[in-house]
This record gives sequence, structure tokens and C-alpha cells, in this order.
Amino acid sequence: MFKLVTLALTVAALASAQTGYTDSWGTTGAGPTFLPSTPRPTPGGTNVDRECGGDLANLWLDVVVVVDNSKGMTNEGITEVAANIATVFGNGTRIGNQYTDPRSTRVGLVTYNGVSNVVADLNLLQSTDDLFNTVFSTLSSVSNSDDSLLAKGIGAAEAVLQNGRQNNVRGNYKRLVIVYASAYKGEGENDPIPVSDRLKSSGVIISTVAFDQDGDEALLAGLAQIASPNYAFTSKDLNLVGEIQGTALQRWNWQQPAGYPLRPLSGYTAWNPSYPKSFSSNTGVVEQQFSSDLTVGWQNINGYSVAEYYMCEVASCDTEKYCP
Repeated sequence: MFKLVTLALTVAALASAQTGYTDSWGTTGAGPTFLPSTPRPTPGGTNVDRECGGDLANLWLDVVVVVDNSKGMTNEGITEVAANIATVFGNGTRIGNQYTDPRSTRVGLVTYNGVSNVVADLNLLQSTDDLFNTVFSTLSSVSNSDDSLLAKGIGAAEAVLQNGRQNNVRGNYKRLVIVYASAYKGEGENDPIPVSDRLKSSGVIISTVAFDQDGDEALLAGLAQIASPNYAFTSKDLNLVGEIQGTALQRWNWQQPAGYPLRPLSGYTAWNPSYPKSFSSNTGVVEQQFSSDLTVGWQNINGYSVAEYYMCEVASCDTEKYCP
């Protein structure tokens, strides 16, 4: 009896294969083709969301530029820094806050060697001419100091940002610190990492530019610790201006919906063995199988360097759309 049932099912299956089929997409066919199966094409269509804005004239940020003016920068190097700053903000960006259009960028300037000097707070420069005149007059030559203490410069930048936000002025504007450095030194109270970590944890993006005169690998490695992920550059980069402008344009990111608190990585449980990794750069979280018995757990990864099927959100605030 068992053999008869099996045979009957086999005959029925063959008959079905010869007479046709209907698959899960509702497509009827005439039978098997004996070719390797291929995935069904995904439905076509066009992107109905607008492209993210990239108009530098409509940039709206609070920026502090921090420049090492110690002897190690050299006169040639500091002149190059001045030209770089002028080019980054010289594409029609509205400098200051005296405009009807709220899409404007305040720029502060700090120099440092063994000590720091706030050349311009966030309210001093009110036009592109103000910016150019201040930058080229201040950065025309280096100081007489051999010391280059980055912690002094970044600490002054932190104070400039805090003072510029008193009474929640421009509290909705993103903040960026751009550092031009010729050396990386500091231990104890002169260690720049604590203040840079404090800035980054408060939402400030830090971009660094290494003016490496002698192939100093310690400089590159040190500044990479200071910079936000993927924002450590060098003066030898072929498109340095574009990289810094890109950093400024990327300051708009998807924000947590109003009324919903951000969920920190520390709130996850059931991590895979050896996870979580450092939270400073591994900010994406995936559920990953880690054993042969199909057990899964959480792993945090670097979304900039690990290829996965990410779910992304189109930025709602950018140079085309101002968000109060």
C-alpha cells in the first residue's frame, strides 16, 4: 500500500511538471526548463525622495577652525592653511548670522602653540570679507614657539562653541571643528583625547588635517584618534578642499523621532562572544549567527567599512531644507 501511494504521488508530480505550474508571484508556466534558477527581478521604479542638498551657499553650521601656528607648521604651511580655509568657505556660503535666510554659517578661529588664542568667536565674523581678512592677516606667518599642544587649541574651540550657544542661540545648528596640526603631543593635562571625546559625545564632528612635513606617522595616528570616523585628512590629499566641504555637507543625519529617546548600544543584551566592540566607531548593530546550531546574537559594527544590507533614512534637514 505504501509503495502504491508513493508511486501515485510521483506520477502526479510528473504530470504537474508537464502540464504547467503557478509560482508564488502568480506566474503560470508550461513546465520546467532545466536551467539554473535565477532570482526574480525586483520591481522597478524611481526614487521618489529628493536628493540630499549639497549647495554650499546654503550651508548652515557653527564651525570653529583650529590652527597650529607653531614653528613646525612653517610659513609655507600656514599660508597654505589660510588659502585652504578661504577656498572651503568661498563658494557663496553666508558667513555670520545677519541674514534674512537662516541658512548661514558662523565661523570662529583659534590658533595655538604652547598656548591658545581665540582670534574670532562665533559672532565676530559677519561676512565673507570679514573671514578672508581675518584669516589671511592672522595666518601670514608662524609664531616663535616650538611648542604645539593640540589640547590647548581644542579646549579653546570647546569654549568658543559653548559661549556661542548661550541661551540656546542656534541650538538647532550642527557643529563642526576643523583642526590643522603639524604635530601631535600631549600627556596628562595636555592630552587632547579627553576634550575631543567630550566634544564628539556632545554631537560635535571633528575633522583633522595633518600638515606632515617629515613623514611623522605618530601625527597621523594621533589625529586619527581625535577626528570623528572617516574625517582625518592630510595636507597631501589631492582633493582636500572637497573632503572638508563634504564633511560640512554630511553634518545632517537622520535624527530620532520627536518624543522617542535614543537607544544606546549599552541597552542591548545577548551579545555574541567578544562583543560589543568599542562604541566610538562601531555604531551599527546587526543580529548575526555565530554557531552551527543557528544561535544568533547582537554584534556592533562600523557602518562605514562593513558591507551589509543597511536600511537607510533620507536626511530631512540639509542645505535645501532648514529645520527650526
